[in-house]
Amino acid sequence: MPDTTAGVPRWPGAVVGLAALYLAAAPLAAQAPDDDRVASVSGARLTIGGFLQADGRFVVGDDRASGPLLRRARLIFDATGDRGFRLRLQPDFGQGRVLIQDAFIGWRADGRDLRVGRFRPTFGGERTRGSATLLFPERGLVNTLMPARSTGAQATFGAARGGVVVGVFRTPLGDDARTVDTDGDLAIAPPPTTEGLLRLQGTIGRTASQSGLAWHVAVLGGSAQGRRSDGTGPARLLTVGQRPIFAYATEPPDPVVASGRRWRAAAGVEHVSRRDAWHVEAIGAEDGVRNAAFGQASLLHGGFGAAWSRVWRGTRAGDYTIVPADARGAIEAGLRAGGVWVDRDALGRYAAPGSSGRAIGLGAALSWLPAVTTRLALSYDVTIEDRGANRIEHAIILRVQQGF
Repeated sequence: MPDTTAGVPRWPGAVVGLAALYLAAAPLAAQAPDDDRVASVSGARLTIGGFLQADGRFVVGDDRASGPLLRRARLIFDATGDRGFRLRLQPDFGQGRVLIQDAFIGWRADGRDLRVGRFRPTFGGERTRGSATLLFPERGLVNTLMPARSTGAQATFGAARGGVVVGVFRTPLGDDARTVDTDGDLAIAPPPTTEGLLRLQGTIGRTASQSGLAWHVAVLGGSAQGRRSDGTGPARLLTVGQRPIFAYATEPPDPVVASGRRWRAAAGVEHVSRRDAWHVEAIGAEDGVRNAAFGQASLLHGGFGAAWSRVWRGTRAGDYTIVPADARGAIEAGLRAGGVWVDRDALGRYAAPGSSGRAIGLGAALSWLPAVTTRLALSYDVTIEDRGANRIEHAIILRVQQGF
């Protein structure tokens, strides 16, 4: 099976990322003595921020996935206007590469949010959370079935009690345009797709203190055709350590290519309060595929996830930002569980050697936040795959995160 971690630079990437961040941030000191990250010209306001995430990873059974890694090194440029205009540009220097994660323009006012460009579709629960607010350094198993960042247009209408999100996306812009999302696979991206999004969302009993329930139901579907010129086919499923659980066969002379319908349907419920937070979500998916040996098929996959966390000596906002109560810092701890499965026909006919049909994962994490922008996290995840006598991955990740 293809390796997702081999060949990813670690310390060179860290040096390049830190240097780029320093050079980008250095000129800001001359802007304003009270806040050197904000500039305002002719009614427009520009805010410059970002964060660094440096990991120490130990994955039992896969030495190539172990070691130091600059996971994310992002600058975030947000421009807003008096009439709701907004623009975001978010480059990422992590993992020894330079990628544009977000680049969109939009308008937001009175419960409406319109955006056009490159961004992550509003689909799923944990997948839509900001990377800087995560307790576990990596998202759970179910998120490998969620969509990556795409190019398109999306509109959100409604208030906190209920709303609707609609969108249309095309990924990538051309057959040989390479789009890699570092919140998922390190090396593989989905095939060219044209998809539409419909999401219903709302809250039950939520108050200004953020206690109460939030829910969502979403469908993202369309078509995917062909094998990308960079050699990748339909999407695959990954462990927390970024090792493939299931992958379609991509080796010649008979690779599996995307062909026909491709859809995802997800539903979830979450509760966020000043102290506790939990969420439960599930996803079903269909991939239309074909190869010369077995022809055309529509294959079903699915997954689920659940997580809980609690904060001590601090308060949690609705967007999961944690503010420490005093100089000792805040503590956040949590547990999670999840699983993924694939169609038996996919495993028997279209899978790459070594693929598993099912996997479950369990995890625990602990974080210390001495300040709002600083987090030190330690997590442990075990993934058990249904493959022969079972294959087990133990992943321990230590993360140092600093925002600015």
